[in-house]
Amino acid sequence: MPRLTEAVPKYRLHRQFGQAIVTINGRDHLLGPQKSKASKVEYDRLIGEWLASGRSAS
Repeated sequence: MPRLTEAVPKYRLHRQFGQAIVTINGRDHLLGPQKSKASKVEYDRLIGEWLASGRSAS
């Protein structure tokens, strides 16, 4: 089965640090405390930049 490349990276919990994390182009980005408004804003910013760059490596 082919790997889906069009999916948006997920907002998830990094259990060891207790923080939200997203992996974009193989690089992990810590976003702040899980489910906080600041972490969701940072996630939206990173995903927006990633989409604006055409879903390519930066």
